[in-house]
Amino acid sequence: MRLGELAGEGLIERIGGSQGRLGVRYRLTKKGRDCMPILTAFIQYGMLHRAERVFEDKRPRNLNQVFPEKQKPLLGELVPYALAEAHKKSK
Repeated sequence: MRLGELAGEGLIERIGGSQGRLGVRYRLTKKGRDCMPILTAFIQYGMLHRAERVFEDKRPRNLNQVFPEKQKPLLGELVPYALAEAHKKSK
């Protein structure tokens, strides 16, 4: 149901897979990729401010610690902002 809703909103598209449910794959559309910085910001917020719920050791982490080398694809144009905020928190 959720895949259908995401496809209906134009966030994902079905590719390949004429082999029934097991062969079906989806990929993000341009619209879906545009959502990544927003979703990543929620993830980053949770890692910093809700670490007790996210991590077993309850210690906050930043995006680079959890997803090394992935900031550009995850944050897009928000990378400078995210890095500046992470720098402020580390002081």
